Amino acid sequence: MRRWLMLLSLVLLGGAGCHRAYQVIDEPIVGGRANWGQEQVGTAIRKALVARNWLIVKDEPGRLETSLQKGRASVILEVAYSESAYSIEPLERRHVSVRKMNQWIRKLQKTIRRELAGRFQEGPSSDQDTDED
Repeated sequence: MRRWLMLLSLVLLGGAGCHRAYQVIDEPIVGGRANWGQEQVGTAIRKALVARNWLIVKDEPGRLETSLQKGRASVILEVAYSESAYSIEPLERRHVSVRKMNQWIRKLQKTIRRELAGRFQEGPSSDQDTDED
């Protein structure tokens, strides 16, 4: 009976500890650069990607596909943007946990926010997170 209850609880609660992929959906562009056009927003996002060591794989108006590789671990993201908002969606991950991927996405989001707000400093500063594991 005890084993049956344990098995049932695992089935019912099995997803409770699972991590979901973090997505940024229509994050509004606020701050000093809120009146930029789509091209300027794209330029700011590209600067943030480069600052975080993401490689831009595809570059189309309003859409970037970007990848990050650290050893065997790799993540591919889509960054869609307009003059008023941007979104980050994971497309693929290999040899990396969802938790670690989510950390990388949150750090990228923070850097994009800084770049769009005009507070980004060239190179990592003491108050910026690094992408180290």
